[in-house]
Amino acid sequence: DCFMDPTTAQIIKKMDEIATPAIQGFLPVIIDKMTGFKLSQWSAQGKKAYEQEMIEWEKEKNLIMAFSQAEIARKVNNFLNVAEKANKYVNQSKEFLIKDDNDVFWGLLEHSKGISNEDVQDLIAKIIASEYNAPGACSMSTLHTLKSLSKKELENLTFFSNFYLSEYGFLKDFFGMDEKSLSLRVKLKIDYDDFLGLQELGLIQSNDYTMSINIKKDFVFAINYHDEKLVFKATKDFEKWNFPSCYKLTNAGREILEHLDKKKSPDFKEWVNDFFNKKGFNTLLS
Repeated sequence: DCFMDPTTAQIIKKMDEIATPAIQGFLPVIIDKMTGFKLSQWSAQGKKAYEQEMIEWEKEKNLIMAFSQAEIARKVNNFLNVAEKANKYVNQSKEFLIKDDNDVFWGLLEHSKGISNEDVQDLIAKIIASEYNAPGACSMSTLHTLKSLSKKELENLTFFSNFYLSEYGFLKDFFGMDEKSLSLRVKLKIDYDDFLGLQELGLIQSNDYTMSINIKKDFVFAINYHDEKLVFKATKDFEKWNFPSCYKLTNAGREILEHLDKKKSPDFKEWVNDFFNKKGFNTLLS
């Protein structure tokens, strides 16, 4: 029997868990590319055989000389956790088409080594899978933003997505100091500093925007609130009516938001209806 220290044993235990099921498609290619391990070979070998292979691989690569064993174990475990999670979302019928110059894909995998939080790992895994399924789906700006994204900031973005109007963004007036907006934010425990933090991180644009259009009485328009349409009808003619100012998501913000668990707030929906009603629009459907 070969001697293994606790760190090596942890890595081997993890590899054993992954190598046990039928190996095909995404996972073995990724692990082979990033580590040199060949899961397909290991799954056919006895446990002792690949334990010895593991030790020899460590010696050949001189990883122990470059990093402490604790750091290696953490990085390997993080990477394997993300790879396992991503494996659930990839299209297993797709041929592996990721090229070596796809810096976003390989950069995401490299970044995964330093992420231990489960929620952030889940997000990175989903983005890795989306890039695998459709190369080019993820931008370099998203990769750069993810490198600065902590668990707290991810929680904040998920929370604020409850007040996001698809195609428009976040209504600037929602953060105003009028009594109704202020009381609702207090009720929902909304901290505007957290919103500013997401802007500073590059997830939400710092500058607001609006649009000016001429509207005739009975003009109808809809606002998408996640999977629901809020429909309004003009009660009079408007000349050069300015649509309320909004903060849009950045490109990175949009790509990340696609993978978050978004929920609707009945209180916010009521606020939106009341907001447009006061501006001269009747609610038709919400």
